[in-house]
Amino acid sequence: MRAPFPAPETRPEAEIVAAAIQGSSRDALELWDRYAPLVRRLMARGLGSRADADDGVQDVFIKVFRSLPSLRQAESIRSYVVAITMTTIRTELRKRRLRRLWGLESQGGTLPEPPTAPSDVGVRLALKRLEAALDMLKPDDRIAFCLRHVEAMELTEVASAMGWSLASTKRYLTRAKQRLWVLVGKDPVLAPYLESAGVVGKERL
Repeated sequence: MRAPFPAPETRPEAEIVAAAIQGSSRDALELWDRYAPLVRRLMARGLGSRADADDGVQDVFIKVFRSLPSLRQAESIRSYVVAITMTTIRTELRKRRLRRLWGLESQGGTLPEPPTAPSDVGVRLALKRLEAALDMLKPDDRIAFCLRHVEAMELTEVASAMGWSLASTKRYLTRAKQRLWVLVGKDPVLAPYLESAGVVGKERL
């Protein structure tokens, strides 16, 4: 018997978005399944707290589903979701600054461990140090770097998600990599790891 729907991994995103707009709970759930892990990772990196990230995922998808009918290009859904995630992160960071200004919140919060721990001890150590170094970057720089080098998004996708021009995106990424290299360039564990991954290095500045 022929399946009523194609396999999830083969269904075009535009088709899923169109069905979700029409009220298909199945397709709305598929959008959640596809993008909630990405949103959670970005929220954790942007806010520095797994608990805040979980709350943030809910907020992001409420906004996504409410505004989905206004999406002009359904095939751009990933960039659209990331853009809403970034707006949510920036809003929360502004609220935190105000709360700290009035002494209502501490500066606490650290980036969580990677969702899956690699088996190699050296890689685990490098990732732990990378998380600490990324936490020292400005929020926009950190998120842009992660979109490009962790989530492997194209430059045009990063630009769309961040709301920047392509030239500005390249400039922010260059600044992030330069700052990161200053922080880790002499780290005997992390520097070789990042260089071998083609992310940073003196020759790439």
